[in-house]
Amino acid sequence: MQIYSTLTQPILIMVLKYGHKDQDVWKTLDDLFREKKDARSIELENELCSMVHSDRSIMEFCQKIHVKVDLLANIGSRVPEKTLVAYLLNILEPKFNNIATLICHRKPLSVFLQVRSMLALEE
Repeated sequence: MQIYSTLTQPILIMVLKYGHKDQDVWKTLDDLFREKKDARSIELENELCSMVHSDRSIMEFCQKIHVKVDLLANIGSRVPEKTLVAYLLNILEPKFNNIATLICHRKPLSVFLQVRSMLALEE
C-alpha cells in the first residue's frame, strides 16, 4: 500500500499492526484524525471570526477567509454561504459601511464571490 510511504514515522508506528489489512489501517487513520476534528473546527471558526481586514486588499482578505472556509469544509464543518457573507461584512473597515449596508439589504442576499467583487469595485 502506497500510503505507508507518506506517513511520518510516529503515525506509521501507531497504525501499522501485524495482520492488519489495508482497510484496518485506513480505519485507524480515520479514527486518529477524526478525534481532533472538533477541536480543529472550533479553532478555525475562532480564527475566522477574529480576522481583521486592516491594510490588505479586499481580494487578498477574501482569499484568506476562503482558505479558512475550505479548511473547515475539509473536516466536515461547512460554513453556509449566508454566514460567510455575514462574517465578511462584519469585519470590514468602516470605509465599507455604505456598500455593506446595501449588500445586506439585497434580496436575495448575494453570494460570497459577488460580495467580494462588489467590495473590490468599491475599494
